[in-house]
Amino acid sequence: MWYILFLMNTSVRLIVLISVLIALMLSMPVLDNLFAGILVTYAGLTLLNLYPFHKKLHFPGLLKIAIILVSAWCIGYGWRVIINNSHNTPPGIASFLSISLLLVSVAGWFLCLYELIINRSSTNEPLVTQGIQKLVRHPQVLFSITFLCGLMMHYWSLTLLLTAPLWIIGFVSYAALEEKMDLVPKYDKNYLNYCEKTPGIIPNIMSIRDFLDQYRK
Repeated sequence: MWYILFLMNTSVRLIVLISVLIALMLSMPVLDNLFAGILVTYAGLTLLNLYPFHKKLHFPGLLKIAIILVSAWCIGYGWRVIINNSHNTPPGIASFLSISLLLVSVAGWFLCLYELIINRSSTNEPLVTQGIQKLVRHPQVLFSITFLCGLMMHYWSLTLLLTAPLWIIGFVSYAALEEKMDLVPKYDKNYLNYCEKTPGIIPNIMSIRDFLDQYRK
C-alpha cells in the first residue's frame, strides 16, 4: 500500500502518515515495565535530535521521513506506557488546567500542520515568519512542551513530573540543533534577523501582540 502515498499530494500524504502513526501507537500492546517506557521515550528523543544533521550527513528523503515518524512513535508510545503504569486521579484545578493545556497544544499542532502544508508546498521552501511563526520560532516545540505539561496534570503522574525536565531538554536541544545545522545555513541573514524579532520557544508580550495583530487586520 505504501506506493500509493507517492501518488497523493503533499497534504493528503502527510495526513495519511500521521493517521497510520497514531493507529500503530494505539494498536501496540502496552508494556508493563515503567523503565522500558522511559527508555523508549528517550530513544525517540535521541533519534529526533539526529534530524537537524540530515543535510550534513546527506540523509536521503525517505530516511528523513522515517526518522521523524519513528521518533514521534517512540515518544508517543513511551508516554503511553508511562501513563499506563503511573497515573493517579488529579485534583479539580489540575484537571481543568490539563484540559486547557491539551486543547491549546492540539490547536497549535493543527495550526502548525496547516501552515506547513500551505506555506512550504513550494520546492524552494521560503522562510516563513507569519502566522504561528510570529509567536515563536519553534511552535512545534512549544506545543510539545505544553502537551507534556497537560499530560502530567491530567494523569497526575509523578514519573512524568520527575522525567519531564529531561524531555524538555531534549525538545529544546532539537530546536537549537535545527537552527544551527539547518535553518541558519539555509536562510543566513534572513533567519538571524528573524531571531532578533521573534523568541525561540517561549512567547513574550511583544510576540503575542504581533501574533494577534496579524489576524485583526
